[in-house]
Amino acid sequence: DSEKFKQARFSLYTIERRLMSKLLRQDRLKYISGLYVIIDTQSLKGRRHLEVARQVIRGGVKVIQLRDKTLTKGELLPIARELRSLCTQHVVLFIMNDYLDVALDADADGLHVGQEDLPIAVARRLLPLDRILGGSTTTVEQAVKAQSEGADYIAVGSMYPTPSKETAKVVGLERLRQVRQAVSLPLVAIGGITGDNAPEVMAAGADSVAVISAVLAAESPEEACREIIRGLSGVK
Repeated sequence: DSEKFKQARFSLYTIERRLMSKLLRQDRLKYISGLYVIIDTQSLKGRRHLEVARQVIRGGVKVIQLRDKTLTKGELLPIARELRSLCTQHVVLFIMNDYLDVALDADADGLHVGQEDLPIAVARRLLPLDRILGGSTTTVEQAVKAQSEGADYIAVGSMYPTPSKETAKVVGLERLRQVRQAVSLPLVAIGGITGDNAPEVMAAGADSVAVISAVLAAESPEEACREIIRGLSGVK
C-alpha cells in the first residue's frame, strides 16, 4: 500500500529528526563544565560586549551567557547576534538569558530562565529540541521541579553575597550539596564566586561555576578567566 508506505517513511523521518536533535542537545550540554561567564551589560561599565567576549574566550571559557536588564530587545538583538557569531567561530556555547524570542532570533545554543521568567515547561515546548535549557533555583524543591519540567541544567545560588545582584538570596554550599543529592542534571553554581572560592564550590557538587564580577570587574578578563580555570584544574 503506497499510502501506508509514505506514512511509515514520514514517521521514521520524524523519529530520526527527533533523535538527532536530542543527540545534538546532549553534545551542547557537555560544555556545561568548569567556568561559565555571564556577560551582564550593567557590569561591563561601558566596555563593549564583543570585546569582553573575545577576551574571555581567549582566556579559555567555553560557555558565555548574555544577560541584560537595561536595553530594549531591539538594541539587544544585534549584540546577541554578534556574540552568537563569535561563539560559533570559536566553538563556544552561547546562551541567552530570559528572552526566548531573542534566543530564537540569534540562533542561541540555549536559553536560561529565572523563577519569575517563562516557566521551564513552556520554554521547553517552544525551544527547538536541539537547544539546551537552564533554570535558576534557590531551593531543592525548585530544582526537582525544573528537572521534571524539562531543564537540561540547573543553576543554584547565590553561593555567597554578590555585588552583581545585591538582593540575591544567599543559600550557601550546603544547599548546593542538597540539590546535588536530589537531581541528576548538571549543576551551575552562581553568586559571589571568585578564583579563591571556586574550587570549594566545585568540590561541593557543582559541575560548573558561573561568574560575573570576578571576570568583568578585572583589569584583564582574559587573565582572570585563566586564573580561575587554573584553580579548578584537578578539583574533579
